[in-house]
Amino acid sequence: MTKPVKNEPSALVAAATALEEELARISSVAREAQRLPLDSQRNVERTAEKLAELGAVDERLGPLVQQLMGAVSALVQGQQEQAVALAARAEEVRARREVLRDLLARYAGLGRAAQELNAMVQAFAGGAQPGTGGAEPPSFQAVRETMTRLIGDAEAVARVSVEQGFEDLSRQADGLRQSLQSARNKLNLLDARVERGGPPQ
Repeated sequence: MTKPVKNEPSALVAAATALEEELARISSVAREAQRLPLDSQRNVERTAEKLAELGAVDERLGPLVQQLMGAVSALVQGQQEQAVALAARAEEVRARREVLRDLLARYAGLGRAAQELNAMVQAFAGGAQPGTGGAEPPSFQAVRETMTRLIGDAEAVARVSVEQGFEDLSRQADGLRQSLQSARNKLNLLDARVERGGPPQ
């Protein structure tokens, strides 16, 4: 079984650990210097050695403290850089949401216009103006112009969606464009039958 790889401690943890270990060692030396009875030449010399070692505490602790402060400073700087990056990312998200909101509104408008066009086409095919109680139906030209305009609008939404990287919305808008083009082709056939005097099918 493969042993998990042990992650190296961060610079801050390593510096803090080194300082803590040195402080613990100094504390142990200090306790020993205070504990030894001064009743023999050996103990007197050992105590003097411990005291001399403690006299160099600043020299030993200085680099460790500087290392710890450097690690803290690097951590703070990293946090500040991350905060700047997150602020930039938040602005990027805000701008993207603005673009997407506009595209979705345009696509929703296409949907509403397509429903109105559907009623218009049915009225043209049935020979009556929608909602007018049998009034003059819309002309072929009016229906065709409306349909052509919507095809262009759907194509524009699909194109802008691709340019902005919203592929899913582009596919939906392009699907609507294809449906409208198919409907326009059927409308042309229907108008041709009407002009020949045949019944619309």
